[in-house]
Amino acid sequence: MIGVRIPRRSVPASAVGFGATPLCLVPAGTAALQLLTSYLQGALSGSALSSAPLADAVVSHVAELITLSLDPVCSATPPAGVPSVRAARLAAVKADIERHLTDGSLTAATLAARHGISARYLHKLFEDEEMSYSRFVLDRRLALAYRRLRQPRSATRTISSIANDTGFSDLSYFNRTFRRRYGITPSGARLESPLAENRPLTSP
Repeated sequence: MIGVRIPRRSVPASAVGFGATPLCLVPAGTAALQLLTSYLQGALSGSALSSAPLADAVVSHVAELITLSLDPVCSATPPAGVPSVRAARLAAVKADIERHLTDGSLTAATLAARHGISARYLHKLFEDEEMSYSRFVLDRRLALAYRRLRQPRSATRTISSIANDTGFSDLSYFNRTFRRRYGITPSGARLESPLAENRPLTSP
């Protein structure tokens, strides 16, 4: 259960209609409400509240999504261009990617279909952050591979098996992008001191 309390003035009266009762029940399957729920879950579990500017943005998005959830017109089909809708969809897509990082067949098309959006819209969500979809997936897979290479329980595993298990089907591509990202080879990462995990990463 997630409880949210915001000032009444943050939700326009027009969203629920004048003279509406204080209690308004929104069906669980309402699209805008589902976006609000997933956005809140991501915000509470991630670093979205780690700074005042980020927290202010989250508050603004939450108020906007609540308004959309109560709007009889927009609740079923949230406007794609609304900032809070874009932020919520991007957060949901990123969480989905994290859950399926090890799936080598993960594509923008399959992700878009799961979230009921077009592949072009999905790419645009990442472009708004000056990041491409493919670059985001690559960075997250490399980070996962790096962590696994450093885990003691992976010491007896081959680098190729770790690469394959983190979504890389091409070992040479994995080695090349890993070195470009971290400045060392995958085998070199295994030999580093655990303290090296906190060192700055090299620019791509």
